[in-house]
Amino acid sequence: MMMSRSEPVVVQYGASTSGSRPEENYDVFINFRGPDVRTGFVKELNESLRSAGIGPFLDSYDINHGEDCWASIEKAIRGAPICICVFSPKYAESQWCLKELAFIWKLRSDKLILPIFYNVEPMHLRDHAIDREGPFYQGMKKMIERVPEADVSTWKVVLDDISKIRGEVLDTNSTEDPEHNSRLEARVVRKLVKDVQKRLESRYPVAIDQRASHIIQVLQRHSGEACTMGMWGMGGVGKTTLATKIYDRMKENYKANYKATSFLKDVARRAAEKNGALEALQTQLLFDLSGNKELVNVVNVDQGKILLQQCLQSKQVLIVVDNVEDEAVTNALCIDEYLGIGSCCLVTSRSSEVCSTFRTTCVNYEVELLQSVDARQLFCWHAFEESIFPREGFQELASKISSACGGLPLVLETIGSLLKGEKDIRIWEEVLVNLQLHEALEYDDRVFNQLKLSFDSLEAREKDMFLDVACFFLGTDEDLAIETWESWRGSPWVCLRNLKRKCLLKVEKSCLTMHDLFVDMGHKIVTMESRVDPGERSRLWMDDSEQMILANMTTKKTVTFSLAGSKTALMNLDFKDMKNLRLLNLDGCSEGIAHSEQEKDLGIRDNLPACNNALPQLLRHIKWHRMPTSELPSRVYGLQWLVVLDFTGSKMKRLWHPSSDVTFPGLRALILVDCTALSELPNSLTRSSQIRKLNMSGCSALGMMPPDIGCLKELVFLDLQGCLKLEQLPESMGGLTSLIRLNLQNCSNLKSLPESIGSCVSLRLLILAGCLGLVRLPYSVGGLRNLRSLLASGCNRLTDFPESMKELSSLKNLFLGGGELKAVPLFIEHLAGTLECLHIHNSKIKSLPEFVSKLTKLQIMDFCGCYLLQSVPESINDLTDLRRLNFCGCVGLEKLPNLISNLQNLEELNLECCEQLKNLPNTLGQLKNLQILKLYVCKGLVEFPKPESLREPFSESCCQRICEFIQFRCEQNMMLRGDYIAAEKDLNFIKLVRPKDPTFLKLQALLTEEKCKNSKALLSTDFEWLRQQAWQNVLVNDMREAAVFINRMVEVDSESLFALMCRMTLRHHVDDVEGHGADLELMKTVAAIQKQKGNGVLPQLFVDSRKIWNQFMSKRDSRGALLAVLKGESNEEATQSAIPIDVISTLPGKGELAASSWKPQPAKAAVLLEQARTMIGLGDFWGAVVHLEAADKLDPENVSILYNRGFAKGLSKDCAGACRDYNRVLEMDPNHIDSLLARAHMRQSVHPHDLEGALADCEKAIAVCGGVISSPMPLRERGLIKFKMGHFDDAIADVELSRQLCETAETVEYMEGLLKWKRGDCEGALRDLGISYFLLPDDSPLKFQKKVEMK
Repeated sequence: MMMSRSEPVVVQYGASTSGSRPEENYDVFINFRGPDVRTGFVKELNESLRSAGIGPFLDSYDINHGEDCWASIEKAIRGAPICICVFSPKYAESQWCLKELAFIWKLRSDKLILPIFYNVEPMHLRDHAIDREGPFYQGMKKMIERVPEADVSTWKVVLDDISKIRGEVLDTNSTEDPEHNSRLEARVVRKLVKDVQKRLESRYPVAIDQRASHIIQVLQRHSGEACTMGMWGMGGVGKTTLATKIYDRMKENYKANYKATSFLKDVARRAAEKNGALEALQTQLLFDLSGNKELVNVVNVDQGKILLQQCLQSKQVLIVVDNVEDEAVTNALCIDEYLGIGSCCLVTSRSSEVCSTFRTTCVNYEVELLQSVDARQLFCWHAFEESIFPREGFQELASKISSACGGLPLVLETIGSLLKGEKDIRIWEEVLVNLQLHEALEYDDRVFNQLKLSFDSLEAREKDMFLDVACFFLGTDEDLAIETWESWRGSPWVCLRNLKRKCLLKVEKSCLTMHDLFVDMGHKIVTMESRVDPGERSRLWMDDSEQMILANMTTKKTVTFSLAGSKTALMNLDFKDMKNLRLLNLDGCSEGIAHSEQEKDLGIRDNLPACNNALPQLLRHIKWHRMPTSELPSRVYGLQWLVVLDFTGSKMKRLWHPSSDVTFPGLRALILVDCTALSELPNSLTRSSQIRKLNMSGCSALGMMPPDIGCLKELVFLDLQGCLKLEQLPESMGGLTSLIRLNLQNCSNLKSLPESIGSCVSLRLLILAGCLGLVRLPYSVGGLRNLRSLLASGCNRLTDFPESMKELSSLKNLFLGGGELKAVPLFIEHLAGTLECLHIHNSKIKSLPEFVSKLTKLQIMDFCGCYLLQSVPESINDLTDLRRLNFCGCVGLEKLPNLISNLQNLEELNLECCEQLKNLPNTLGQLKNLQILKLYVCKGLVEFPKPESLREPFSESCCQRICEFIQFRCEQNMMLRGDYIAAEKDLNFIKLVRPKDPTFLKLQALLTEEKCKNSKALLSTDFEWLRQQAWQNVLVNDMREAAVFINRMVEVDSESLFALMCRMTLRHHVDDVEGHGADLELMKTVAAIQKQKGNGVLPQLFVDSRKIWNQFMSKRDSRGALLAVLKGESNEEATQSAIPIDVISTLPGKGELAASSWKPQPAKAAVLLEQARTMIGLGDFWGAVVHLEAADKLDPENVSILYNRGFAKGLSKDCAGACRDYNRVLEMDPNHIDSLLARAHMRQSVHPHDLEGALADCEKAIAVCGGVISSPMPLRERGLIKFKMGHFDDAIADVELSRQLCETAETVEYMEGLLKWKRGDCEGALRDLGISYFLLPDDSPLKFQKKVEMK
């Protein structure tokens, strides 16, 4: 008999069994009555949701045997953001259905409820229908007899309320055609799945679109072949979310490409649950790909593999396999070598090893932690009820908490949900403190359990090594940890590799690191060894370690002990009970452990037991940074198994007394970095013959090395960087036959290397950079046959190199350079078979020898800063392996070879600051792999490749750099030089290369306008009209345009004293001393002629103008004089524009003209400010800046003066100066709204761009205004910034709200631009928004949008 929903049954459902999901929130909860729809509509809906990568909850599918049914259902409802309620004719007969529905309605504020009316109408759920008629009448009548009346009344109210929600009505009774009903149900299911997908996408405010788009583009490049992509990363980083996003988009956008799709979720857990798990996964995949359950009958794994091979090879499919930990799963599913052509498979895993074993075309992608902006948005989304912006008063705390979460989505969601709706700021502060104290795992076991899955998958030795790093080796050099592990746990290489592959451990700058949460997890795992008694734990750290040792409660179980930062006197501590102690950390501890008799003269007591019992004998690693004693404590001497001694930053003057016979038989690494007081090493150190690493970098007082250092036959690494007093090395250095790396960088007093250096036959890296005293290299250096890298740049006196260096047969990297090097050393010619990188910096080389072309293996050639270099040989074209060519700062370089077409591997060409360079090679466009081209400050460039050669396959980015350079030159020719012919040539070049470039169109329009204005001036013979035009241009401070009209006045009447006086005044104003003198002489000649013609009388116009001119020039105001003369009277504009004589000293270049009695008077600043505002209104930005600089000196604390000066500087294109002024304003008044908005505009529109800073300024401006309702302008600016950051929906929301608050023409235009972008009209959008695509920030997602295709 079919059981009703009132008694939930637990069955294995079809072929898609995946087991329960106890630790997981479901995406969708399906509420339905089983006998009505379980085997039909709900079955199809469940399978479609799972195929789309969505996790639905179905009681028969997701409740395990022995579990409390209602507890499981209640938990699922709470966690699912979407509830689908299927109302069927006998729905009301199920008490469980009604109970679930009431609980869903109770939580409706956090849910999306999607009702489905299956063979019922919404009206049947209404209160009046339930009481009188309809399919729910009989069911409710039965309920009244079985349950309390109060419950029934509640259910009626809920049903009535839900009936008002719009849902899908599905009527299968209208026809008896089963095919028609099946199609009808399939249509409703497809619509439901699509609605659910859209809703789930909105749950993730973080912009994963860019990551997903990038991956999809990579996959599409391999669309013609079978492709498998492995996505790996640490637990909780969002691999499944990203895979789901990619799956949904590819399934929707490329559905014509794939005949079938499948999403297998959380296979690692499912594969580990029970016997037959692999067969179940094979069954689900076969069912998803074939669509026919009857054909799927997997008996064992081998049979499943045969069926899958046949299925996969016959069609194009899209598959996602989520959370794979074992290669056996991928082998069983045959998703590697048996994929058909055009098929695509995504595999997510915590281990990079799983993703590296595929044999088909494979692309691996590491899912990294969220950046700060995305992390903050995700946290705010969960903390502030689905808003990506924090509430007022919580901005700073939200930023700090999201930062403390470390960019891990799982933690951001957990902490955000914890603080959701919380308004008590003290609780927020407590959470922040706990996060900073690494107690994030205490808030939710879900985070700990998720992270611990990776730990549980490790082998026993791997677990121990993980805990060693979390509790001791964090931030330690990887080599030191390896040395320690090798002496204790055996060879660590395989375990270390596995930890890295599982993302539990990283190596950054040679140091071991891990995410803070993994550190917390390691600490918690150790704590769980004994929650009550810390002494029973294997590892102790502050403060537990201090308490345990003071109470003498330590035990032999302790293997790692840390007192880092303790203030306890270490002389009084006893470590005797920790007999198995291996790792000891005493960083920063204030007192020594114990001291020998020789130390008593230093005033330190020795009141401890004998040295032999001082420290546990099994100690392997002692780390004691900033040790305060002047010698090594004597209790360390007897440690025979000690492997690593690390005394970085200590105050010791010597290791031990020279007469002491101290040895460490097992010592492999001695670290004395930055021991600035250490002056010598005892010769007895050489008896510790197992030392492999000796690091003394920063020991600035060290004057000599031990004479017998050559006895350290095992020494591999010797670092003496920054040993400033070291003058020579002992001859015994030749005995270091195992030495691989020798670092002598910045040993500025080192004069020579020992002749025996050639005997260091294993040496691979020799660093001599910055050895200013080094004059020569010994002849024996040619014996270093294994030397691969020689770094000797900055050795200014090193100019001669021994001939023997031509024997360096393994040398690949050579760095030379210094002030006195005048030619490329000849020995380099003999390194043609090996040399790959040649760097010669800051030398006096004038030319490159022809033999450079023989270096056929060369990949990098770098002559940066060779300022005398003039030419490059044509034969450079023979260096076919060259990838990087750098001539940055070669200011004397005049010409590059035109033929470089053979450099097909060249990726970067740097010509920055080549001021004399005249040409770019004609064949540049043939370099299809060139990605980086730098032309900054190449002022002399006049020859470029032909425009048609700068198209595909030439790089778009390099083409853009060339066009930007020519655009800049075009503006110079047009606006500064008035050379319209040259400007037109530049525009024609750009037109041929990038005809749709918005900047090109703008420059073209500007050139047309300028030519029209200039032509009108040149053709005019109307002297009076020319004078008026000149006056108008002087009034707005456009002296270049004014010069055009005044020059025409002189041409029209070459004997006009008035015209000559105007031009002389203009030239005086612009500091054209030569022109001013020439005009003055010409005026004298013309005046003499005029007097002769007029019987000694000059023209009246000139006489009147000269009076006015004298009036202003007496005040040293040439601009005012020019305005007055051109106007013909001492007009108001000219008077207002003149600066009073007592502030002339503040003007640039006018200090010598100032009145000697001038004194600062703040009252005059207000007058200057008003005059400056008038001049800004008239367009005289330079004049306004001059006035405001004067005002700033009169009243330096006036924010209005600073703000207006920044505004004027911005309008005059002095963006850096504008930002400085805005910064000063905000230092004085952090809440100055206008400056916040102005700086935000500068940050988001001017290079170097700072979109995050601009967004922060806008948000602060909104907060100062009192929220978004009072902030239409900040909202509009924020919308533009979000658009540039790729947050399109948020940008539209901001601009739309700004328009509603205050509709302006600019806001409407912004809105139109955003809508155009959404429709795909990218060019129109950028035009409306006033944005040039090519001036966007380099990190803006807009630059990677597929829609933007501007060539």
